[in-house]
Amino acid sequence: MKKSHSIAWFRNPNLELKRIFDASSVPLCIYSSGSEKITARNRAYRWNKNLLSKSKNVEKELLKILKDFKRIHFDLNLIHLEEDFYLVECHNYFNTIRKGMSSQSIQKLEEEKFHSEVMARELGKKLARSIVQFQNIAEIAPIGILFTDYNLKIRWFNRKAEQLFGTKSILQNSLTDLISVKMNADFHEKLMKMISSNKNVKLKFSIINLKNGSKHYINSNAFESTNKETGEISYVFILEDITESFHFSDEINKRNFELTHTNHQLDKFLYSVSHNIRGPVASLEGLLNVIEISDVLTVNKLKHHLRLNLRLLNSFVNDLANVSTNIHKHTQFEKVNLQEILEEQILFVENIYGDIAHKTINIDHGRELITDTERFEMVLKNLLKNSFQYRDKRKEKFELQISASYLDGFHLIEILDNGIGISDQVKPQVFDMFYRGTELSTGNGMGLYSAREILKKMGGTINIESQDSQWTKVKIYLPIKV
Repeated sequence: MKKSHSIAWFRNPNLELKRIFDASSVPLCIYSSGSEKITARNRAYRWNKNLLSKSKNVEKELLKILKDFKRIHFDLNLIHLEEDFYLVECHNYFNTIRKGMSSQSIQKLEEEKFHSEVMARELGKKLARSIVQFQNIAEIAPIGILFTDYNLKIRWFNRKAEQLFGTKSILQNSLTDLISVKMNADFHEKLMKMISSNKNVKLKFSIINLKNGSKHYINSNAFESTNKETGEISYVFILEDITESFHFSDEINKRNFELTHTNHQLDKFLYSVSHNIRGPVASLEGLLNVIEISDVLTVNKLKHHLRLNLRLLNSFVNDLANVSTNIHKHTQFEKVNLQEILEEQILFVENIYGDIAHKTINIDHGRELITDTERFEMVLKNLLKNSFQYRDKRKEKFELQISASYLDGFHLIEILDNGIGISDQVKPQVFDMFYRGTELSTGNGMGLYSAREILKKMGGTINIESQDSQWTKVKIYLPIKV
């Protein structure tokens, strides 16, 4: 035997050499003179030892002989491997012991050997049947099952595991190459814990189905398995697909957040509604009390205040109705001319405020957009009312510039005025329900909130840019395709 095939293959087993050693018909063992122990035995050695030990402790006698290197024993052949290790051929030694036994004893031992071999064959058949049964059950199991070697290369997998990964070609691939890269560190950390503690570990990771690209979230139980005969270590992974429950849990969290937000909005809505109604109602009640004790001339003077409070109440009720309509009414899209609808709304607002703006409209006369006309008119009305209400009366002209263009699949409509502008402190709240950012506000704080919600319903959005005391630009984004 060459030195390169020495005792190293017992420390770090080379399976091929070990197979040759174990399959030899000559009884062989490895003896260490340093520890004075037999460190390995092949199958022929074990059979002879078991056979002859019924009448004599043959290995104990063998060790006595091996310890005395000064005496050459003709029944043993020692081959030095390396360091203090020797390969010992024991064929003659066992034959010598067998000759000293009676034929009756040998016959009895042969019969016991035959019986043992028959039992071993039966046990092997049962074991083979058990393996087949296990594989049949594992194939139809609703969970994935993977067997890997020590290096995590996949050796066997069942049908469910194939469905999760989407292919049969995962065989011989490393499991770590198939799981999410972000989870590799945690995966290896827990795997090392399993190896060091020899305990099962629970792992969480995601995999990509190689057939359809879908992502699966996996809960896995992993444990180590060692072959007692070869000493080969492998790992077993039980894969539970939790993708549906993962998304369901995510959806629940999302719904809970939305519900909390809605409840908060509802509380704020109810408080603000009662506050906005209470003011005009209290004013009307006070005016009625004054009317009861006033003369006709005074009553005529109070009519203006009555109408103003009634107008505020009516405007507030209309705004609430618009919010409700936007929530419940289905969108009805149609083709409209943008310039025509803009000019109608500007004229409407000018009549309300009794003021004429210096207008610059840069819109192609034939530009059309597909939108919900009723909702779009509400948006324009609310935004134009803000421009008129917050115009800067100190400036010589009230200027209004309106333009339209295309941007990334949207109609971009810009309304620029030279009004009082919006301060940086106020900007973050301007789209909040019932928010009034200045003392000049006579509305109920629903305009910008309502405009944003309506645009959201139509698949659009709104943005505001402004410089305090200088100008305000409102940008409306409406999808070109709906």
